[in-house]
Amino acid sequence: MNTAAWLKIFQERQKELGLTNKRIAELVQHSEKTISRLFSGETKEPDIYLFYSVATVLNLSIDALFAGYV
Repeated sequence: MNTAAWLKIFQERQKELGLTNKRIAELVQHSEKTISRLFSGETKEPDIYLFYSVATVLNLSIDALFAGYV
């Protein structure tokens, strides 16, 4: 899955759930700056722990994301 695909899905779900970068950062226990970089597209290849943590907060299945079912 390329960056643009997962980034768009993450951004849309963040909006749907009404979550701020700050709230996501609190939930995944990372800095707000790290989350901002992720959601702006600055982070092209996040580590798997961060990717999984954010996907979980956004109620997204990793399997579905990579299979293209989201």
